[in-house]
Amino acid sequence: LGANPAPATRSSRSTLEPTTPEEMLLRIEARLRRVVIKACENSVPASTVVEHVEAFLLRAHRGKKWTDDEEDWWKELLVEPPSVTHRKRDDSYITRFLFDGDSPNGGFHRLLLHGLCQFHGLRATSSSMEVTIDKADGTRGPVQARLLMATGTVAEAFKKVKLVEYIMLRKELKESSSNGVVAVPVEKKLDDTTNALQALKV
Repeated sequence: LGANPAPATRSSRSTLEPTTPEEMLLRIEARLRRVVIKACENSVPASTVVEHVEAFLLRAHRGKKWTDDEEDWWKELLVEPPSVTHRKRDDSYITRFLFDGDSPNGGFHRLLLHGLCQFHGLRATSSSMEVTIDKADGTRGPVQARLLMATGTVAEAFKKVKLVEYIMLRKELKESSSNGVVAVPVEKKLDDTTNALQALKV
């Protein structure tokens, strides 16, 4: 790829190690966290993007590759399928997501990915670049793209916690409580998730 990167924007992350799924959620910057929660609670397309990318990241951080049958799905989201590089010197992973700079949904999807990265303790940076790709009309030429790079390693303990799943559990518990219903199954799921996370971290 030929690239002329613009200055990058960076997602910060907390230096404190979380011990509960809620603390993982709180690692997402406050304004971004509100956007991510609202999107995952109310939009099936948005939550599907988060779930698919999260599954890819967690699988990649186990050293596994994406399968060929996923390629069509990535074409709906990215200019090309994501790439993953394992950096042996610090056992970290660098994942590149290349978005169409002219896509009407690209900016929103990048926001979701920034939130997802912060949830899992990864450092995310975004920058503009020009890439040469095969276009839909059969020609090959340059396009403006936005690169999101996720760097770091998802701790083994955190691979059991899924962002959309946890957000929906929180929502269900909140709605049940507001209706005066004792949501024992939901509370148990939240407790089980927290206990599993803490047990793995011991």
